[in-house]
Amino acid sequence: MDPARLADELRPIRLPVDYATLGVSDALAAFALGVVLALLVFALLRPFLSRRIDPAAVAAREVAALREAPPAARLLGLARLLSRLDPERRQPRPAGLDAALYRPDAAADFTALEADILGIAGRRREGR
Repeated sequence: MDPARLADELRPIRLPVDYATLGVSDALAAFALGVVLALLVFALLRPFLSRRIDPAAVAAREVAALREAPPAARLLGLARLLSRLDPERRQPRPAGLDAALYRPDAAADFTALEADILGIAGRRREGR
């Protein structure tokens, strides 16, 4: 038999009526697939879309907020800020910070402490 003749004698494909219409389950499956694809695209783009936090700017805002605090609270706030900026203590601690923290009668040079802490925050931003 000739293959062309056989193909001509084949009956047309008959699909069930349910396959030809879009039902609720098909719409829900398409919606779920769209949600999964959207989540995948979002997960892939998230590193490029997230805001990068500048540690120097955050430190400058916190130092400015601490300037209005009483001296003891200001000193403690600066020490906490320093410990958040450099938890592994890779950078040398500012001169006079330990003395001012542990001896209440020692006078603290807040301007120098703030400058040192902002310098550490700047070095952290640069990745050092």
